[in-house]
Amino acid sequence: MVFGTPILSAAGLHIPPQSRYVVELHNPITQGWRIPSSHNDSSSAWEGETKAYDGSIATGQAYTLTTNAKLELIPASPLYTSKIRIYGGGNNNGTLYFPNIVIDVYYSGAWHNVYTGGIQYDAWVEKSLASPQTIEKARVSCTDTLSASYPIKNFYVTEFWFYAAPTGGELLSILENAHAISIEQSLNKAPVISFSLPADDDKSALLTRANEIWIRDIANNTVLVSGILDERVDTR
Repeated sequence: MVFGTPILSAAGLHIPPQSRYVVELHNPITQGWRIPSSHNDSSSAWEGETKAYDGSIATGQAYTLTTNAKLELIPASPLYTSKIRIYGGGNNNGTLYFPNIVIDVYYSGAWHNVYTGGIQYDAWVEKSLASPQTIEKARVSCTDTLSASYPIKNFYVTEFWFYAAPTGGELLSILENAHAISIEQSLNKAPVISFSLPADDDKSALLTRANEIWIRDIANNTVLVSGILDERVDTR
């Protein structure tokens, strides 16, 4: 489809009337599970703390024999988080059981409860925050009556991870001189975006693998496809 008149983008930039599509460059959107980078065991009631965030469920657990002992798990830097997940359980004299736990996260200068209740042992259990927050740390403890004497009863954490909620996507630039824009889609393959840009376009410096390319349909203001630079060819 070809428009007969120029179109103004939301940013007020002039878009040539060659196509209904516009090429935008954005900061990449990042999200996904993140492993803590450190911990704090203020009561010195835990053993093997680093095993709670070594990235493997096969290398052992952090555990405590103390009721309500809090193990803090800390990301490398404050993290915009939407949920957490824990892989843990309880052991009562050699018999596994479902422990009752408390999970809190720290943001805005205070602790906030995410979950209080039982969890299944030796299975990933996810718990969502009421809304995504930039958290500084999380803590987990067990409210069951634990014991270091017979019958020995402990609570263990095999892994504890944070989910980084989607961030980024900020608009860096609109390539208003882009033309011959096309999207090639094949079954079971990622879409291929192609377009041409004048060699002397100052904004071409932003066209790198560090930024995402978004193709927006001007007619309904929706992003049709996005990706990163794969090949750049000089056809002069």
